[in-house]
Amino acid sequence: MSASISLFNSPEVTSPKIAILGAQGQLGRQFQSLKFSNLIPLGRSEADLTKPEALAERLEQLAPDLVINCGAYNLVDKAETETTACTAANTIGVMNLAQICKKINATFVTYSTDHVFCALPKTDQNGKPIPWTENDLPSPHSLYGASKTSGEFLARASWEKTYVIRTCGLFGIPGPGGKGGNFVEAILRAVANGRALRVVADQVCTPTSVTSLVEATIALLRHFPAGLYHLTDQGACSWHEFASEIVAQAGLSVEVTPISTADWPAAAKRPAYSVMGSIHSTDPLFPKLRPWQESLREYLANRPS
Repeated sequence: MSASISLFNSPEVTSPKIAILGAQGQLGRQFQSLKFSNLIPLGRSEADLTKPEALAERLEQLAPDLVINCGAYNLVDKAETETTACTAANTIGVMNLAQICKKINATFVTYSTDHVFCALPKTDQNGKPIPWTENDLPSPHSLYGASKTSGEFLARASWEKTYVIRTCGLFGIPGPGGKGGNFVEAILRAVANGRALRVVADQVCTPTSVTSLVEATIALLRHFPAGLYHLTDQGACSWHEFASEIVAQAGLSVEVTPISTADWPAAAKRPAYSVMGSIHSTDPLFPKLRPWQESLREYLANRPS
């Protein structure tokens, strides 16, 4: 697997032109911080996934070597009723973008989610949950998860130079795009407003820093060919454990009460266990991300006050 047709290692492309879609969100902003010489940030007004004709015209004009899609419809609960908007961005939009990339011969990177795994946990012979890998069949139980799953398959079927990267629980410096926040900010905001913290304790995942994810993405592009990959920080925790660690690292004296999923009804079903591993993890060149606690510590140290 280490043998690669990586764009970054191509003798024909010494300084690839990179277009970042969804550039105003936390992931897109992190890519911009890398200061690539030929990086073109595109916000939704310039590159809308739901407007394929205008998007094709814009990308054909720019002729990038690499297109990184950080845009998505990610309002998980609203997706249950805003079906058309969710599917237009996450499924049809991603497929169209892959087809545009094929037309202009650009390598394509798009991100997916742990919400593609929403069935009962996969377990070992002792009944202990074990991480999902790229070889496991998706089983989404939400409209959001289904839209991302469909987008994955259609993008890869549309263009052979497509990287689909699944990740989980992203947190980074919020931008004006997307949801405009993350779980860390939601917890800190709740504390600042004096609200009680009641957080679900029976959903287990791996929070992942956008700093870790962007660095790992670039490493993946350097050493691995197009395909499906899982990239998350290391470790696992419940959302309650994540919230408790946020409070502790921030030096706050606040009680975090554990509750069950049933105590916090939501429109969309969440994965009970969505920790992800990778079939490529034994390859010495496969990106090794940090423990999520270290990423959280870095984030809290660098977030704007």
